[in-house]
Amino acid sequence: QGQALAQLILRQETAELPGLGLSLLPGPTGFVQQPGRRWRLNPSYLPLQLLPALARDTGDARWQQMAPASLELLVRSAPQGISPDWTVYDTEAGFLTDDRGEEKGRGGYNAIRTYLWAGLLAPQAAGRARLLQALAPMAAIVGRDQAPPEYIHPRTLEIEGQGPAGFSAALLPFLQAQGAGKALETQRQRLRAQPLRPTAYYEQCLALFGIGWMRGDYAFSADGQLLLPWHKG
Repeated sequence: QGQALAQLILRQETAELPGLGLSLLPGPTGFVQQPGRRWRLNPSYLPLQLLPALARDTGDARWQQMAPASLELLVRSAPQGISPDWTVYDTEAGFLTDDRGEEKGRGGYNAIRTYLWAGLLAPQAAGRARLLQALAPMAAIVGRDQAPPEYIHPRTLEIEGQGPAGFSAALLPFLQAQGAGKALETQRQRLRAQPLRPTAYYEQCLALFGIGWMRGDYAFSADGQLLLPWHKG
């Protein structure tokens, strides 16, 4: 079933974007704004560690071929180090603000996953250093404000509200990867003072990944292999 799903994604949810390369689309329909010219994309749908793993497990090199375009999307859609929920790629203008979407071009409940996936990359993973450097401003903002923003505009850096506790949980691996020890401890303290609500499904999912990784429940190798405690040795 996994092999069939992987092939379905390659067949229906990828496109060759001129100037970028083979890229993952958010879905099979509705994301081509101008055929051959403009697409709507979601950076948080691109955990880089999955691409080499899928290439290895499916034997289809197209998954690995998506890695360069995916890294370019993650870096270039965040020109000031702040990832948007959605972005628009134009073959002539590059990455543009998705001001038509309901998120109004901001980074919030989608974008928080972009920092999470970056934090989960193995130290030797391809593209990790460049991605962490590109997204470092978010670590500085969290350190300054002692909480993640709920919404932040990637170009103006305008902030609206504090993110919920689940955002703090999601950022723990990212802050550790950035070497932001003070900000990391502040978010741990925030989680102790403001525990996640049991009924907050999305926050619980973010915490499952963020806190689980910090606890050593799982990790990824440089080539994307899932590493579990009972597989050690």
